[in-house]
Amino acid sequence: MTKVIGLISGTSVDGIDAALTEITGTESDLQVILLAGETFPYPPDLRSQILAVVVARPLPWRNWQNWMTRSPNNLP
Repeated sequence: MTKVIGLISGTSVDGIDAALTEITGTESDLQVILLAGETFPYPPDLRSQILAVVVARPLPWRNWQNWMTRSPNNLP
């Protein structure tokens, strides 16, 4: 038995989706069980910045530094 956490941010850019799964079996008899799933929404200002990058507007380095140095407990 192996437990795996999967993370994805889809094209809607609304947040990070996380799934905790349990994988058992063999290659020919693989079983995946979803144990928990959760969506962690992006704060509105971060979502706006991500969308700005998608349309090719550069994001100033100071903005990335601000997000990268925040503790997860201090996010808005």
